[in-house]
Amino acid sequence: MSFGEVTITLEDVATLTGLAIDGDAVVVDIPDEDWSAMCIRLLGQAPTDLGGGVIRITWLRETFDELPLSASP
Repeated sequence: MSFGEVTITLEDVATLTGLAIDGDAVVVDIPDEDWSAMCIRLLGQAPTDLGGGVIRITWLRETFDELPLSASP
C-alpha cells in the first residue's frame, strides 16, 4: 500500500453508519426486477431510486432514523 492510501474496513463502516456488523450475512441472488419486492418484504418499503439492488445509506437514515416502538429486532 502506497503512502497516502487507506483501506476501508467493515469496522470503519460500522463506526460511520452505526450499523451492526455481527450476525449472519445477508447474501442473496435476486433478479433486478425483484429488488423492490424484496425491500418491501424485509423493510416494509422500498426507495424510489432503487437500481441494481443498491440502497443509499442516506435513504436508510432518512427513512429509519427513528423506529416505531412496534419495530421488530
